[in-house]
Amino acid sequence: MALLQKLLNKSFFESVLNQYYKQNVAINNVHITNDVSPAGESFCSTLSRIKVDYSFDDGGGQRTLWMVCKSCPEDEYQAGFVREMKMFDCELEMYGNIIPLLSRLDYREKMSPIAYWFCSAPLPMMLLEDLSAVNYKLTERRRGLDLEHCLSVVEKLAYFHSASVALHEKDPNVLPQFTRSLFEESNTPTKIFSITYDEIVKHLQNRPDVKKHIQKMKLAKDRILTELCNVHKRDCDFKVLNHGDCWINNIMFRYNNRGVVSDVAFVDYALSCFSSPCIDLHYFLTSSVNLEIRPKYSTIIDHYFDNLTRLLRKFRTKSMPTREQFDADFRTFSSYGFGTALLVLPFIKSNQTEGATIEAFLEDESPTGYRYHAINNEQYVKEILHFLPFYHSLGIFDQPAK
Repeated sequence: MALLQKLLNKSFFESVLNQYYKQNVAINNVHITNDVSPAGESFCSTLSRIKVDYSFDDGGGQRTLWMVCKSCPEDEYQAGFVREMKMFDCELEMYGNIIPLLSRLDYREKMSPIAYWFCSAPLPMMLLEDLSAVNYKLTERRRGLDLEHCLSVVEKLAYFHSASVALHEKDPNVLPQFTRSLFEESNTPTKIFSITYDEIVKHLQNRPDVKKHIQKMKLAKDRILTELCNVHKRDCDFKVLNHGDCWINNIMFRYNNRGVVSDVAFVDYALSCFSSPCIDLHYFLTSSVNLEIRPKYSTIIDHYFDNLTRLLRKFRTKSMPTREQFDADFRTFSSYGFGTALLVLPFIKSNQTEGATIEAFLEDESPTGYRYHAINNEQYVKEILHFLPFYHSLGIFDQPAK
């Protein structure tokens, strides 16, 4: 944090804004706060809100620019996780290259904050538009999203995905570089998944309502882990650039004067990958939809597919998935949704903020520790009791036919 504070001075912001606006800027005042993300809400970055008062040399009076500075977490364990997953490398490429390319396509929608500045050294860092200053808001992560919000999210996902198809057809060499898997042998996400998997089996194996699912789940762990580690290598005829981390805290909403969602924007492009769009769909549906509307999954999926095909036609792409092909991929990539339920959902549904770190989850096995709370809190158990039959119905616990 000391290095960050040293870097973020008036001279630095003068250089940044001179470069961004391509004219001379005088910095009048810089105010920095750390109120962007409360404890337990952000595991993979340190976020600071910055207010810069400035004026142009040619006059026009004082102006104000609100930004968010995103940098590596202060906690060394979590910073190591970010480096292990190469999150900043991916996000810098997204903001520095891919999102600008998408913004130059014939049909454009806002889908992310403006990137004013970014660097990889001496400290990986980026300065992004503060979307809250232009009336975008987060929702409460533990409650999950209602149907209106979900439909708005998949509409914007459909735009992002279809735009990436148009970009890929224009330049086939740009997107295939995004091949890194969230799950890799012995990496941190795989360890978290494995711990949660074993804990669920242990705590739920005697419940009559899920006994048949748990019995199959006991035998399927190694196979599911293998599928997760190879998910991005799977053949599929229709590929898009996935956001990769499309969960409720990475989605911001703007509302009209009647309180109806008018726009959606995504943040945190640190896990983007070129694969089936079902990666994003499973991740979003598992992590962010509230329990009451989970029976309406088909409505959300239908809405996504209808908007995807509409937008692909608007972009005049050659690629156009059939519904049969899409449904087959949704089933094929279903292990990714179950992986999300075990990797991400414990952190989302936890209401414990003190000691809420990746290290605590991995290392503290005590009944008073963060891991025990995250896996055994009432909200998470309710979610898992829903997902066990759902993913069982998609066949992920079934042994492959010999």
